[in-house]
Amino acid sequence: MSFCLYKGEQLYGRYWGCFEEFDCLHFDSCYYTPIEWSIAQGIQTFDPGAGGRHKKRRGFPATPNYSLHRFYHRRLTHIFSRYIREVNEMEQEEIEAINQDLPFNKRKIDICLE
Repeated sequence: MSFCLYKGEQLYGRYWGCFEEFDCLHFDSCYYTPIEWSIAQGIQTFDPGAGGRHKKRRGFPATPNYSLHRFYHRRLTHIFSRYIREVNEMEQEEIEAINQDLPFNKRKIDICLE
């Protein structure tokens, strides 16, 4: 199963799960089918979700995602509030490293289309 949500002109893929292994099922349900649907619906942006560096080989740039968390235990609040900035900085560095090595970029695509 692939779980995708859309809002306006954006489609977000956020979950993948399978009880058995089937050749190419992951790519069909998480990439090919959502991309095909996006094109048919006029969706402008498809974000396949968080995950490994394997997405860059398919031309998907890493993008930050935002969330809001509330911790009900005082100690957890203290721990996470101390380190969240550091974790966010490390994640941003990882995003930048991934995006520096994408196989496609807008400039290359624009040149090919001209």
